[in-house]
Amino acid sequence: MATSSLERLFERGRFDAFLDRARDAAQRDDAEALFLLGKAYDLGRGVEADAGTARAYYERARALGSARASHNLGVMAMSADDNDEAIALFEEALARGLRVPTLYNLGRAHTPPDPTTSFGLRGFVDRARTAGGYYAQACDEAPDAACIADAGRQFLRAYMIARQMPTMTDEELSQLRESALLWLRKGTEAGDGLAWTNYGVLLKLDGDDAGARKAFEAGIEREVPVAYFQLAELARAGEGFEQRDTALALKLYEQAADAGIREAMAPAFRLLQERLEHEEDPAVLERGLQRLASLQPEPGFGDYGIGRLQKRLDWLQFRALNRQSFPARAISAREDMTLALDACGLDLGGAHGAAYNIGVNSHWRLVAYAAPGEPVRLPIEGRVDAKGCVRKPLKLNEELYRLINDGAEFALGFPNYSLPLLVRFEGEHLVLELRPLGTPLPP
Repeated sequence: MATSSLERLFERGRFDAFLDRARDAAQRDDAEALFLLGKAYDLGRGVEADAGTARAYYERARALGSARASHNLGVMAMSADDNDEAIALFEEALARGLRVPTLYNLGRAHTPPDPTTSFGLRGFVDRARTAGGYYAQACDEAPDAACIADAGRQFLRAYMIARQMPTMTDEELSQLRESALLWLRKGTEAGDGLAWTNYGVLLKLDGDDAGARKAFEAGIEREVPVAYFQLAELARAGEGFEQRDTALALKLYEQAADAGIREAMAPAFRLLQERLEHEEDPAVLERGLQRLASLQPEPGFGDYGIGRLQKRLDWLQFRALNRQSFPARAISAREDMTLALDACGLDLGGAHGAAYNIGVNSHWRLVAYAAPGEPVRLPIEGRVDAKGCVRKPLKLNEELYRLINDGAEFALGFPNYSLPLLVRFEGEHLVLELRPLGTPLPP
């Protein structure tokens, strides 16, 4: 359709001339002039933007049969989240002959939000299918990547929810799947990354994990954020892979989270937390804790796990500092050398007993922490005596010599806590005594 001289003035930005002519024509109820004045106030071109004035001009033009005025009023209604009003106005514009971009916007207006309950799923499926149908018609009128991707996505959404509904017939499911497949393939043929990703979702629903993996990888090649998330889900479950690959899954979840996919934050957090549970390098653990904090999907998420890892970090840093300050001892095995365990204040009236709810007769065991690896639970045990003390002379056997010479940290292991011990030299004898309160505890 040829553009009028009045519209050319508007499009070329000659607003003084445009406004003079448009206002004069509007006084004579010229529908095009009224529409263009509405558009000027709608977009703030040549005048200050004013939605109320724009709507008034659009309504006058609409009353005179302007399809474009009906359409733009529909856009305003959709922007105000009044989709029912928007649909009625778009349908009016369509009936008046304006197919582009009305069909596309009808698809937008019919697109339902994700369902939050199991109620109303039939309505969701119908709306998503209707939206897909309008996007498909828009593509028939003016094919482009956006309408192809949106058509495929809406038919896929309808199919995914329909699969959950026992009342959905096999014929309906087959039709929805074929519609989704048709438009997703058009998208993949056009090289659209989101279409590749959604195609992978469809293949995953069909049980073709290997095909889904290839489709998600194609989405990743085109830098589609949600493709990282979907491939991470496969890697974590070992679907489409020879076995579970949690390292790859963590990497992909993190990439998805960094790209704004909130659903990826929680699984990334949990996988990273699992990896850090056994980390022995304080520097790596410290960086991991900082990363964990950035992956919390909401305040407070995983705080308990972060707290445990922070205590582990405190302990590892404490051990590292001790090893720097007190290098591994080099003591010689002698028959007359003794090791005395001398720790008091372990009753409920003592400092350590009150702090850690330890009392008289509590069972203890000597534990050694040699880096790296699990703690060594030594065959040396007993109970807190009536004075709140653990006093026991120990024979320095080969294992104790080795642990001391390796710079191991010793602790009294109780059911809920292990309390660190200080190795103190008294001439040719060694004494194990409690470290002060506030010393980091072994994990």
